[in-house]
Amino acid sequence: MNGSQRVLITDHGAHSPEKWALATADHLVHLDEAKANPAEIIAARKLETAIAEALAGHHAKVQGLEASSLSADAEAHLAKDYDASEHIAEAVAAVVACAKGTPFEAHFARADVQEQIGEVIHQHFRSAQHIARSWHCDKNPRSPAAQAWRAKHHAAA
Repeated sequence: MNGSQRVLITDHGAHSPEKWALATADHLVHLDEAKANPAEIIAARKLETAIAEALAGHHAKVQGLEASSLSADAEAHLAKDYDASEHIAEAVAAVVACAKGTPFEAHFARADVQEQIGEVIHQHFRSAQHIARSWHCDKNPRSPAAQAWRAKHHAAA
């Protein structure tokens, strides 16, 4: 896993689950290509693609639930903390399954690595939830719940 940062600009709406999955996979797979042999580089790129494909559905589920919750009762939902923890174990298992049979299988099988994978995925899920709420509030600026949420999360905005 790399320590890189990626900024996903949201000027025109929330990101697709596939874009989130690509960003998550990029955070989870990193190989120093200057030190790796070509076969390792190819394997790492294939793994990154497989992870992105595997995580797209998980991102879609979290984003769909967020949208449904905002549609059903935005006022109550905006007051809740971000939490997608119930989806993490399944998403981590999907990542680990992608690594099976690759040169990186042993690394991804480690408990400490899986814990870090879960943290990255949960961070990305929570970011997607935040963006969905932000866009909801932008579309409903007169809502007292939206105003309260904005004051809490974007005081300078």
